[in-house]
Amino acid sequence: LEDFTRKFEGKAMDKAVFLDIKEWKTDIYVSVTLHFNLELLILDGKGSVLAHTSLSGTEPIGGSTINPSANGVKASQALATKISYLFSSPEVQAALQ
Repeated sequence: LEDFTRKFEGKAMDKAVFLDIKEWKTDIYVSVTLHFNLELLILDGKGSVLAHTSLSGTEPIGGSTINPSANGVKASQALATKISYLFSSPEVQAALQ
């Protein structure tokens, strides 16, 4: 986060969105399982945090142990879903207004 905010020092910006993907992996040992840890921050023009939300966990996402390309599609769809959950947080919505 510090490197991110340093890049925008002195630049005219109203708000910034910082998405930290701390963990994102799939495990196909028996079934396809997603392990994730995501954090979303909305910052003001000075780098102060206006909103913060996070999601983490482990969950089955379907897919197949014998079709890796389908697993990639499932993981991509899950990422889009998780990001939409982060942005739908009331705190985030209020900060983005």
